[in-house]
Amino acid sequence: MRLRRLLVVTSTQAYSLIRDVAEESERQLGVRIDVVALPVPTASSITTENLAKLLPVLVPDYRRYDLVIVPGRSSVDPREASKRLGVLVVKGPLGAGDLPLVLKMIAEGDIREDYSDISIHIREAVRSVFSKARRVCVEGSCVYMPPAYSIVVEVTPGRDFDELVEMVKSANPDFIVFGDMPNLSDEEVKWYLSRLREESDPIPFGIETSRMSRMKMALEMGASLVSGVSAASLAEFTEYRDKAFFVLQPYDEQRGIYPRDARDKLNLLAKGIEMASKLGFEGIILDPIVIPPPLGFVESLEPYRVINEWERRFGGNYPLLFSLASIEDALGTDAFPVFLLAAGIGYELHASVYWVVAKRGFEPHEARTALSIIAVSVERKVLPSDLRLDLTLLGKGDMWAPGDKGVEVIEVGHVEPRWFDQGYARIGVKRGEIIVEYVDARSGRRRIYRGREGLSIARRIVHDFNVNPEHAAYLGYQLARAEMAAKLGMGFVQDEEYKPPFQRVK
Repeated sequence: MRLRRLLVVTSTQAYSLIRDVAEESERQLGVRIDVVALPVPTASSITTENLAKLLPVLVPDYRRYDLVIVPGRSSVDPREASKRLGVLVVKGPLGAGDLPLVLKMIAEGDIREDYSDISIHIREAVRSVFSKARRVCVEGSCVYMPPAYSIVVEVTPGRDFDELVEMVKSANPDFIVFGDMPNLSDEEVKWYLSRLREESDPIPFGIETSRMSRMKMALEMGASLVSGVSAASLAEFTEYRDKAFFVLQPYDEQRGIYPRDARDKLNLLAKGIEMASKLGFEGIILDPIVIPPPLGFVESLEPYRVINEWERRFGGNYPLLFSLASIEDALGTDAFPVFLLAAGIGYELHASVYWVVAKRGFEPHEARTALSIIAVSVERKVLPSDLRLDLTLLGKGDMWAPGDKGVEVIEVGHVEPRWFDQGYARIGVKRGEIIVEYVDARSGRRRIYRGREGLSIARRIVHDFNVNPEHAAYLGYQLARAEMAAKLGMGFVQDEEYKPPFQRVK
């Protein structure tokens, strides 16, 4: 059955977006597609009842349509609605991004009762985003323009520098940059840059510093990105202009400050853009500098809006940088949900270069996942929650509720241990790995266990030592906590009572 006239029902909030999608599909498919908005704010507010009451009022001749499509997020029962309205009603996709696919399926005769389960795998969707994006490249190093993204990861000196770089490298960022520190000598900086150049290869390396001499040192060593350049200092780098990207920041050389006022920032960036154009720089990235909340975050977003307006009016090819690290550092909590929210803000500001600071090594992986989710969300015009990805820590699902009829139910409060082994365990976490030292006090026998699965370590200890059931239960509990901490890249303190944030603050 080939359909010729379709009616898409939506909410007042989504009407403009759905109308644009429908018009484009109408041109491509040669099918008449009309859109009507019910007087409800969101798609989830549309029910079988209000659809049956309101549609005949808003579209008196609705029966001339071959099919009526309601939002996938609505609670409409398609069979009941079809029966009450006397026309075929189907549920569409969850988001506008999948609507063209559904309209194409319907136009070709693939009629289903419910299309809300139509979904493109997120990896395919990410590839689609990147395939359509434009790149700016300098000497083989590239950054993406919206809607794709690039990741710059900053690493700082430390005992495990090589190990940290290796973890960062596994996330495949676009650049790994060395974060300069004031207490380091030039020789130390040069040593770290040499290690970074060697360890990060083939990923381009760079430097973030306020010292021009160290910027030039890094460029001489082959750096592909230098962050911390101002409008006034840009002329000092003309001999390197075709060899690297330069992150232009609103630094006031005369006053020696980064101004907080949005207008001052914009004036400095405008001067930098003018200077870059005059000197022929191709690889300029603009960094208006995000101030962490709640110390000026909202005002720090204003330059992004104005720069986007400049580019709409006058054109421009300068990628915008947005620091995920500024927000993550300010909150100091689990990084992934913070990155997810910050990436959503960055995408709305049309930023495409995202700055991450690696302290544990996990941050680049979490940032890439968050950015991919937001990129697909933007591409498909749906909320991240509609991508069918379980983004919670332990997963969602129905609570198990056992039947208690005829079964003894025991309420358990705090229970003191009764048995004590002549042995003890010390449990720690380092770089995603659980480390356990178990000592048998009676024999003096001592073993150290390393691994990533808490349950497997517990089993091995129980096999190797004479551990009573109560102590085995204790080991299992502590090792489960340690495994969670290891997977999240968080610290772990044995025997510390777990409390959710709201209880800790209280």
